[in-house]
Amino acid sequence: MMKNVTPEMLKARTSHVINTLKEEKSLELMDKIALVLLFVGGITWGLLGIFNWNLIGALFSGFMARLIFIVVGIAAVYMAIVTPKILKYRQNHSHQGTMSHTEIS
Repeated sequence: MMKNVTPEMLKARTSHVINTLKEEKSLELMDKIALVLLFVGGITWGLLGIFNWNLIGALFSGFMARLIFIVVGIAAVYMAIVTPKILKYRQNHSHQGTMSHTEIS
């Protein structure tokens, strides 16, 4: 049996889907900064492991290099805390963007 789907229902559902997609694609500024710092840290560790060459140490000296390593470490801890929350949110909201067959029929 087909349930009557009104234009208002479709508009509301479409609006919900668009808002959900916008939320999922957007990252907070702090998340973006942390990701960039993790990339820098990963590249630095990779170069150190493969070539025994410290990128941060080559670009900066003394206290500044140490400060960058501290900030990269803080970014890693931040992402370790935030990533499970992001994954849980996405898992809980992953099926809300689709209209189920029971809503139409």
